[in-house]
Amino acid sequence: MPSDKNEIAMCTAMAGEMLGMKLIYMDAGSGAKMPISESMIQAVAQNVEAPLIIGVA
Repeated sequence: MPSDKNEIAMCTAMAGEMLGMKLIYMDAGSGAKMPISESMIQAVAQNVEAPLIIGVA
């Protein structure tokens, strides 16, 4: 998903949680030029109760 679309990340994480996912893992992907933005992480963290794991390169 685009790195500037926090709402899409938030909605995707919320949907996963509603479907029974026990944790949310976020990373920018192999070969990404930029890491996940703090604002995207905050948007997801504020809207899910599942543990949030952030992958870094």
